Order: sequence, then C-alpha cells, then structure tokens
Amino acid sequence: MLIVIILSTAYIIPIIFIRRFQTTYNILTGNICLTILIASVFWITFNTLTVYNASAMKQSIIACYITAYFPAYVNCSTVYAVVVVTMNRFFAIVYPNKRFFKTQAWCFISLSIQWTVAILAPLPRLIFPLQTCQYKSLTPYWRYVYNIHIIVLLPSILNAIFNVLIVKNVRSSTRRIHAGIVDTNVSTNAQQNSARDVHLLKHISFIFIISVIGWAPVYLYEAITANPSAIQWLFIMLQILPSSKILKRKTLELHMH
Repeated sequence: MLIVIILSTAYIIPIIFIRRFQTTYNILTGNICLTILIASVFWITFNTLTVYNASAMKQSIIACYITAYFPAYVNCSTVYAVVVVTMNRFFAIVYPNKRFFKTQAWCFISLSIQWTVAILAPLPRLIFPLQTCQYKSLTPYWRYVYNIHIIVLLPSILNAIFNVLIVKNVRSSTRRIHAGIVDTNVSTNAQQNSARDVHLLKHISFIFIISVIGWAPVYLYEAITANPSAIQWLFIMLQILPSSKILKRKTLELHMH
C-alpha cells in the first residue's frame, strides 16, 4: 500500500500545481488517485490499530462508530470515482457538440455528485449502529447485505449501463461514417476518436473490474459467514447446480432415444 500512496501522490501533485495539467481527464484520474490515497491511508491506520490495539478498539464506542461508517465510505468513494469517469466519457461521446460536458465546471459538478453519494450511501450504517456499539450486540445482518449493494452491485450496474450505452453509440457512429461520409478527413478523425474512446473505455472498465473483484469476495464472505442460513442456502445451491446439469443431460439422452 505504501507504493500505491507514493504513486497516487506523485500523480496528484503536478495536477494541483501545474496549470497545463489541469485538463478534465487528468482531474478525473487525479480524483481516482485521491480516493485510492485516502483509502490506503485509512486501511493502513485501521489495520495497524486493530492488530496492535485490538482490546481498546473493541471497548471504544467512538472506534465502533468509525468502524461502522468509514470502511464503507472509503470503498464507496473509490468505486464511484471510476463510475464518474465512465459517466463523463458517456456524456462527452453521446453529446460531442455540447461544450459544457467538456468543461471543468461539469467535471467538478460530477465529482461533487460522486463525493455526495460516497458520503451519503454509508450513512444508514452510522445512523443505526446504536444496538451494536452501545449494547455490544452482534452486527445486524442487513449491514452486510447493504455493503454488497452500495459497494458492489449498484456501482457495477451503473458502470455497465454507461459502458453499454457508450459502445452502442460508438458502433452507430461508425456505421454512419461508413454509410455516407464523403470527406475523408472527417471520416478519419471520427474513426480515430471512436478508437480512442473504445480504448479509454477498456482501460476504465479494467480499473473498475479490478476494484470490484478486490472487494466483492470480502463483502460476500462477510455476508455468508455472518448468517448460518446463508451458508445452508449456498450449500443447497451448489448441490442444485450439478444435479440440474445431470438432469439436463439425462433429458437430452431420452429425447435422442
């Protein structure tokens, strides 16, 4: 994580102090680096305190509230930062003649939306931890399920929607170009822009997939192990899958005979 902190800081500093680096794309990428930097610092601090001062962490109500809110917050800020980049590319590609979607004003508006969502999404975990923190009861199961929804499912759905719409728009634009554009220069520039947009889309999607793959198993494991019935249902589902495959094969054999 120290390497991640150093690299993120090295990327952010030139954007802050050198004006020519303050382009929309660099600001959005710098925002991702900032969220990764905050998450890395938090997790290093949190894990260090948990390992070396575990008893004090368990007895402190303040630490309990911090644990209830900030892990979800820092992870939300990271995944939604990537979604915002995809959203910006969507508006820039679908509305290429709208200069507003290429301005820094729109960039900062979308970033403010991202940070607002990242702050508000984990709030239910902070509003309802009274039973857990003050009465030392077990963590409610709904919090594990809620984590999966706000950190894994919702950003994945949003990112997938924007990506599908971008790909559809790029393909339709390419078909229009091949269908009837006479100006060779315009056609070449449009094709180059489409290729660049697709390449950037792949890069953004790769970052998002890595982020989701990194956290999804953690939250799924928490949700499954926290509820014994969930383990039973998982075991049943794992039994059903091979059984259904065998049944399908037997059905095909009967039809063949």
